[in-house]
Amino acid sequence: MKKLILLSALFAGGLLALVAGSAATQQESVQPDMPEGVEPLTRGPVHEAFADPYDSAPHPSAIVPKQPPDPIEEMPPDQKPEGNNVVWIPGYFGWDEAQNDFVWVSGFWRDVPPERRWVPGYWTQVQEGAQWVSGYWESAQTTEVEYLPTPPDPIESGPSIPAPSAESVYLPGCWIYRETRYYWRPGFWVASRPGWIYTPARYYWSPAGYLFCNGYWDYSLENRGMLFCPISGYAAYQRQRGLVYRPYYAVPTTSLVTALFVRRDLGHYYFGDYFENRFVRSGYVPWVDYTVARNVPNPLFSFYSRHHDRENITELRQTYVGRTEGRLPRPAVTVKQQNQIIQNITVNKTINVNNQTIRVENPTRVVNQLTMVTPVTHVTKIDNHVKLQQVTKQELVEHRTAVTQIRKVAEVRQQHDVKIARTETKAVETKKGETAKAPAPRPKLALPQVAAHAVTQTKETKETKATKETKEVKDVRRVQPPPHPELPKTADHHVP
Repeated sequence: MKKLILLSALFAGGLLALVAGSAATQQESVQPDMPEGVEPLTRGPVHEAFADPYDSAPHPSAIVPKQPPDPIEEMPPDQKPEGNNVVWIPGYFGWDEAQNDFVWVSGFWRDVPPERRWVPGYWTQVQEGAQWVSGYWESAQTTEVEYLPTPPDPIESGPSIPAPSAESVYLPGCWIYRETRYYWRPGFWVASRPGWIYTPARYYWSPAGYLFCNGYWDYSLENRGMLFCPISGYAAYQRQRGLVYRPYYAVPTTSLVTALFVRRDLGHYYFGDYFENRFVRSGYVPWVDYTVARNVPNPLFSFYSRHHDRENITELRQTYVGRTEGRLPRPAVTVKQQNQIIQNITVNKTINVNNQTIRVENPTRVVNQLTMVTPVTHVTKIDNHVKLQQVTKQELVEHRTAVTQIRKVAEVRQQHDVKIARTETKAVETKKGETAKAPAPRPKLALPQVAAHAVTQTKETKETKATKETKEVKDVRRVQPPPHPELPKTADHHVP
């Protein structure tokens, strides 16, 4: 048999080791109270509150041929990762081309970006089916958002000056709306900060107009919280009254970054096995290759690559190439298949790649990279930087209350958008390059208050409080975000 040495470390300091017997443990772990027909998925949409692909040219999302079902009842797990302000962000229905159907994008634990609040998305009905209106992280101080006319096509062509340092990341320019028209703000360089990723300013489409979201600092991917996998067979939760779904299978960041794709027209990241040619033809692009404009790579990956050694990033890229070409093993498409693969690697030290049985030299490393989902109680064995803490019953009640409030925000937003889109008195839309002679006031939406980002944290004993204070002293960067970068001045550009 051939021998397989599957890549070296993907994170600085080496891959995280699994404890002995992890394969057997994963096989024994079954999500409690899972109804028949419900299946956790090892591929599908990534919750957009965890990460959403940057788009320099905002546009309406692709139309899917069905209407989404009513949301299912969801209960947060009773364990969550430690963090500064970890809250539960509820799930929603997302479209997955692999299923050719809706899947439930599970809610997840999110360490809220400093000074931000989550504004949830929603599905809007159109004649041909449904369109997704994206959620986004709005400034926590914002109480009212303004709907703007369609931004002109971006004129971004990449940096005009060299990078100030090897650690700098280029952020694309964008249009800024003032009074009656758009002005161009050039792109700029920003210094990379360990543990932080800067999300550039951008626009989000809605039926009522475009919403501007200014740039902000967010946590690195491994510090954003705990992502959970989507599920199919969700109808079981709708048929049985009182049945509540509690996410159980987490998606480790260690394996997430090796199988992460962008589907621009659907406005989502997707994880798992989307390496087949049929997905490439449909528009799935590896996040390592995604570009937002000419000569401007994906900002998320740009920051990620600055946080890790060049050798590791090279090997990460080679993983995508090898999996696409069929030379390296791809992630399994079901939990059952994943557990069978892991057991075979652990027990027999072999794996099947493109119908060839290959000897595995480093089982632990290969298992890590192929474990797309794992029980929440075992995620720390792969992502050992994650520290779990128990969630009290009172906290669970508070988080579920917050879920109700967040869903209410989505309903209010949807109703308001539909009303504005249908009214004949909405703001005057101007053609490219023209100025409205008598501009009407832009329509606005008052954002309802949500207590979700101020959920009471776990009551601390003296010991846990001291531990937290010590942690904050050692890692102040996670508590205090870097200063906001100095933005270039906007300029008046003629738009043909």
